[in-house]
Amino acid sequence: MDVFAAKMTTDGEVLATRQFGTDELDNVFQVRAVGDRLMLGGHTAGSMVEPFAGGLDAFLTSLRTSDLSFGGS
Repeated sequence: MDVFAAKMTTDGEVLATRQFGTDELDNVFQVRAVGDRLMLGGHTAGSMVEPFAGGLDAFLTSLRTSDLSFGGS
């Protein structure tokens, strides 16, 4: 299960998305907007970066809104 972030209009139109994760369970528990970045914190049962410590590993990532891929329907 992957993690995703989406930029949407107030009407719900998807403007941009970014997806990442592992082949295992990935969860985000905190999201904060800081300037032009989204900070996401959570845990994964897989390996996002080496070394994987086993069980559930925590992660913190920062996404620039300009790095989101544009699309949607």
